[in-house]
Amino acid sequence: MSRVKILIFVLVLVPIIIVGAVLILLANPEYYRDQLRSTILEQTGYELNIKGEMKWRYWPPIALRISDVVVTPKGKTEPLATLKVAAMDLSLLPLLFGSQEISVKGIDVDGLTVNATVDENGMANWVVEMEAAPGDDSSATKPDSGEGFSLDIGGIDVTNTIINYQDHAAKTDYTVEIARIETGPVRYDVPVAIDIELSIADNTAGMMIDATAGGTITFDANFNRIHFDKLKVSQSITLPDMVPLTLSVTLAGMFDTVVSKLDTRISGDFGTPGTDNTAIDGFLAADMSDKTSVVFDLSLDRIDVGPYLGAAEVTQAAPAGPPQDVEVLPVALLEELNIDGIARIGTLIYETYQFTNIVADIDNGNQEFTTDLTMDGYDGSIHLAFTASTKAGGAGHTLLNLTGVDISKLAEFESLTGSLSLQSNTTFTGTMLSNVMDTLDGTTNFSIKDGTLDVRPVKKVALVVDALRGKNSGIGIWPDLMPFANMQGQHRFIQGTQDGQTFDFVLENMTVSGSGGFDYFKNNLDFQLALVLAETSTGRFRVAPGLAGIEWPLHCKGGFDQSPADICKADKNAVEKILTSLAREAVTDKALEKLGVEGEGDLKEKAKSLLKGLFNRDG
Repeated sequence: MSRVKILIFVLVLVPIIIVGAVLILLANPEYYRDQLRSTILEQTGYELNIKGEMKWRYWPPIALRISDVVVTPKGKTEPLATLKVAAMDLSLLPLLFGSQEISVKGIDVDGLTVNATVDENGMANWVVEMEAAPGDDSSATKPDSGEGFSLDIGGIDVTNTIINYQDHAAKTDYTVEIARIETGPVRYDVPVAIDIELSIADNTAGMMIDATAGGTITFDANFNRIHFDKLKVSQSITLPDMVPLTLSVTLAGMFDTVVSKLDTRISGDFGTPGTDNTAIDGFLAADMSDKTSVVFDLSLDRIDVGPYLGAAEVTQAAPAGPPQDVEVLPVALLEELNIDGIARIGTLIYETYQFTNIVADIDNGNQEFTTDLTMDGYDGSIHLAFTASTKAGGAGHTLLNLTGVDISKLAEFESLTGSLSLQSNTTFTGTMLSNVMDTLDGTTNFSIKDGTLDVRPVKKVALVVDALRGKNSGIGIWPDLMPFANMQGQHRFIQGTQDGQTFDFVLENMTVSGSGGFDYFKNNLDFQLALVLAETSTGRFRVAPGLAGIEWPLHCKGGFDQSPADICKADKNAVEKILTSLAREAVTDKALEKLGVEGEGDLKEKAKSLLKGLFNRDG
């Protein structure tokens, strides 16, 4: 039995037992105390023990009041429910004229406590086995439609109700406190006005929900189906390390208690204190019978997810520590849920990032989770297709396509700008972020149009080489931010991120290739690059023949938050060898004289002196 059905069971069956008790006690309540107990036991399998008083009040109006009631399932020692007091007001005229239908003007219930538990073997303490008498075919002859009993209650008032639900097999622990339930006239198949105020505590997760609900509901004689219309639900949700979430929605739909299935239209809004609320509209269906299944089609106008992902309150600034390993594939949650839904979001904001026209198609079932996500942002569009399997330890496959995304707007990146398009195909195994970093594999092809590249590391090398050669390569007068029409490249992950990565790209008269890796948790990267310049005698980016075709090495090492122009330095040993080779071939006597070099034997030392500032990472 689902948790929702437990709640309905408590709120419906226990008061009905009490109503049935009153109907039997019309003559002498104390005289029928034992008869009442045996009748309830026979019909429901529950033992009703009225320990307190049973009193009639005859005027005005006629009423019965009972106190200190205990309900225990047959064969159990621990009570399922206890009740402090219940009172029923009856219409006098039907009693005087001997009507078989008792008109109840009102029912008041106060101090109801229910302790529902499921043990480690999945056995619930509210389940009872009914024994049929020999030859009794009551299951076939007695209908369960409720015919013959006309429900006519002027109103119900339930106060101070507590429901404790513990499932030791599923390791869940809930407490529901109902401050009040008030209804208008209650009849079968007729809309009933209802007003509820309650709180729900998830004692395992540390979640608290304070809620109110008001509207109309309609139910049949067996409470198999409950229809609701214009049922407005307002609640405040509090989770550990999150700001409170307020939700106010109006529901119109049906709940089937037989199969624990909900179908509803939903409209309203939600938000956090100090932020603009997010409007929500759409359809939601949930099947909670065995494995919870959710089907939805929801639209949200605008949502800022930052407040939902951060701490509720930071009382003292703490130094930022290294990133923590987190679960990227929540296997337990995915195996508990079947999901089939579409979410549409007009605008999505997270910190400085903003995207529009988001459509997410989500499906989860048979140990496979898929998401197809499209969105617009930063002058371009993004399409992400992600498939994950929870089988054999977990695995994921990602297809990512970006078209025309402005790099500088997206990443606030100054070293590289332009309009980015890429196609990425990657896989990983495992469920934790560390597993992703250790097993990530795949290829990304990219192009950047109408952009700029920070070429200061190249210029520094060229200036030293020019000084040693006594010739002007033309590179030294390049702008720091080199404009280009088109860059084409590829990047490859090979079994992890820490090493083995390769990449290359071409733009204008420059070709760059590299290899290396990064450690996400330690916030550092280490790549070796090789840069080759083609000879160009015209245009803004001229390269003299002496430096064309030479592979110039660069070493990029530092943190993710540092600019490539700051962490990419010329490889000292490799450049010294190249310079010595160049000097032997092309250094003129005039250049040696200008450098103060008496001969080629002194050239290497002079090169080291000129390169000192170039290779000093602190300089």
